[in-house]
Amino acid sequence: MTTNAGTVPTIRDSIAKEIHYPACWDTAAYPTLEDAMLEMVCATRFACSECALLSASKPAVPEGWKLVPVEPTDDMQLAGAESIRFETTAINKIWTANKAYRAMLAASPAAPAQSGDLLGKNALVLTAAQLLEALDFIAPDRATDPEQMESEVAIEYGEGHGGKAMYCWCAEYPEEGSWVLDGKSALASPQPAPMERATTDDARDAARYRWLRQQHWSEAEMFVVAGSKSRVQLGTDCPSLVRLDEAVDAELGAAQPASGKKQCSST
Repeated sequence: MTTNAGTVPTIRDSIAKEIHYPACWDTAAYPTLEDAMLEMVCATRFACSECALLSASKPAVPEGWKLVPVEPTDDMQLAGAESIRFETTAINKIWTANKAYRAMLAASPAAPAQSGDLLGKNALVLTAAQLLEALDFIAPDRATDPEQMESEVAIEYGEGHGGKAMYCWCAEYPEEGSWVLDGKSALASPQPAPMERATTDDARDAARYRWLRQQHWSEAEMFVVAGSKSRVQLGTDCPSLVRLDEAVDAELGAAQPASGKKQCSST
């Protein structure tokens, strides 16, 4: 299509005529035709019938249900009035039909939820292993530092340093980099013990430590010695880890210490 300077006023005049500008417009707020046209564009939704955004914005209607207006239309009022069989005036029939319609709407149940109502198109689906990885990433020391549980983690599926995958990063410091959530590290690492067992183990370790700190080198068979390994003579039993736990447990389970034996407790 070719245009020239002579056709421009004709097009503007046609647009102004169609939108009733300036007769029906507040020219103080919309001093030019362009301002009026921009207002019309901003106030109107333009989308084709196949537009995904338009269809996504439509409320879902379950099968067997239909959307109805809260206030009955003229055709609905007429249909309701014609359905009333007792003899009365036409106005009274419309009034009665409207009252019955509103009462029925007020008593109608809510539409049942559909299977896809709670799962949006942008929902992220993660395995439990991936969730655990994200938790380990954002709060690795949560057992000793509970404040880490207040940290926020961002999760997104996309293209990154590990290819197309699920990534997580610290929402407050995204510049520190992201972590691929593939579930492998969570599955490979030993799972933490249940809370009940952890509480029991902590109590047992505390009892072991309290017993061990009371053992004096001059009286006890087992005690703590500080210093380098050069002080340990050949053949000396130096239990640690599980063997140390077992040795202390054996002492704790043994008979009560003989009376009169002095125990040294440090402060």
